[in-house]
Amino acid sequence: RSTARAAALRDLGQPTRAFASARDALALQPGDADTLALLGWIYLDTAQPADAAASFASALDRRPDDVAALQGLATAYEALG
Repeated sequence: RSTARAAALRDLGQPTRAFASARDALALQPGDADTLALLGWIYLDTAQPADAAASFASALDRRPDDVAALQGLATAYEALG
């Protein structure tokens, strides 16, 4: 699955490849909360907190009880100042 591949690439410190894999996963499963949250973390890894916040918010729209996505959104807002 592309989301698992994207997560593995992120863990390996390859954010560009992780981002591409996550985007592929969203093309296959639009609106997937796990993939949206993962994209949020990749955006944070690459110093894009506004995009991260939007991605985490989309994940939370689909799954409001996702604690990791909520933590990510808080981290993104903190980075935005």
